[in-house]
Amino acid sequence: MIKIPKDWEKKTLNDLGNLSKGNGISGKQMKSNGIPCIGYGDIYTKYDIKFCVSQNFTDENAIKESVSINKGTLLFTATGETAEEIGKCVCYYGEEPIYVGGDIFILPINDIDPFFVAYQQNLFPFIKEKARLGQGHSVVHIRSEDIKKLSVVYPKNLSEQKKITKILTKWDDAIELQEQLIGKLELQKKALMQELLKPKKYWKKYFLAELVKINTGNKDVKDSNKDGIYPFFIRSEEIQKINEYTFDGEGIFIPGDGKIGEILHYYEGKCSYHQRVYCLSNFKNCYGKYIYYYLRENFLKRALMFTAKATVDSIRMEMLTKMTIFLPSTEAQKCIINILTFADAKIDLHTQKLTLLKLQRKSLMQHLLTGKTRVKP
Repeated sequence: MIKIPKDWEKKTLNDLGNLSKGNGISGKQMKSNGIPCIGYGDIYTKYDIKFCVSQNFTDENAIKESVSINKGTLLFTATGETAEEIGKCVCYYGEEPIYVGGDIFILPINDIDPFFVAYQQNLFPFIKEKARLGQGHSVVHIRSEDIKKLSVVYPKNLSEQKKITKILTKWDDAIELQEQLIGKLELQKKALMQELLKPKKYWKKYFLAELVKINTGNKDVKDSNKDGIYPFFIRSEEIQKINEYTFDGEGIFIPGDGKIGEILHYYEGKCSYHQRVYCLSNFKNCYGKYIYYYLRENFLKRALMFTAKATVDSIRMEMLTKMTIFLPSTEAQKCIINILTFADAKIDLHTQKLTLLKLQRKSLMQHLLTGKTRVKP
C-alpha cells in the first residue's frame, strides 16, 4: 500500500489486539448526563481522531447489555452512509471507563502507541483500504473479519511513535483552540446583530417590496454550483448560453424551497439563478448589505412561520413582498454595516487560519505516519 522504511513493522489490526464489538445503547437512551457512553454516530459527528471526554451519557438500564472500555482503546465504525466513511477510527484516552453502543468495533492496544494507529487509520491510503472492504449501497457495512485485515505500519521504536503523536497532538491542540476562538467570535457577532438590528421607536417601517425589486430566475438553470454554497445558483464563468435571466450587480438570493432560511449576499459580477430562487435587487432608501444582515437576523423565524406546508416547505412571493422591514437612517445603516462587516472579516481571518492549520496537520500526517519524514526518538 505504501513504501515504508526498513526499520518499520507491517502488521494487521488482528496482530495488535483482540477485536470485539459494542452493543446496545440506542439514540433514545442517550442523555445529557449520567454514565458516559458513545454511539457509532458520535464517532462521525462529535469526534475527530481522539477524545478523552464523552459528549453523551446514558443510565443503568441501557448499559446492562453494553460493553465498557478503558484508556488507549481504538473504536471503529461498523456502519456508514458511504464507503469512504466506513471504519472511521478514533482513540479514547480518558481516565474513566465509558460504555460503547452497537455498530462499533473495539480494539484495545498495549504494545504500540494507540494514538499513532488512530492517526494513521485516518490517512487516505488506509481510508481507501477500508472503503474497498465496505459492503452495501444506501447503508455501507464492514465485517469484523475485514477490520482485522486492515494494515498498520509503524516504527519499531516506541519512543519514535510517541514523538510523532506528540507533534500531531500540538497541531490538534492549536486547531481546537482556533475552533473555540471562532465559536466565541460567532457568538459575539450574534449578540451584536441582535442588539444593532433590533428595531428602535424612531425607525421607519416598510414592506420589503417598497425597498427592493423581487424576481425569480430561469427554470433552465440547473444546480451546478460546485462549492455547495448555494442551491440553484451559477456564476458567470458557467453561464455561457443562459442570457435572458442573467443577473449583474448587487443582489440578495433566497431559496424558495429546500434550504429554507438561507440567504446569500452577492456582489461579485454576473450570475444566473433558478426559478425557485428569489433575487432581491434595485435597493431604494437602503443599503443591500443592511437588508442582508437584517434578513439574516429576522428572516428564518418568519419564514418557518409562513412557509407553505407541502412535501417540501416553500416560500411564496407574497410572503416576501409583504414582509416588514424596519430602517434607521442611511448613516445608521452604514454604521451597522461597518460593525458587522468587521466582525465577519475577523471570523473569516480566523477561519482561514483554521484551514491552514488543518492543511498543515494533514501534510504532517502524510509524512510522519508513513516514514517519509523521520523524527529522532
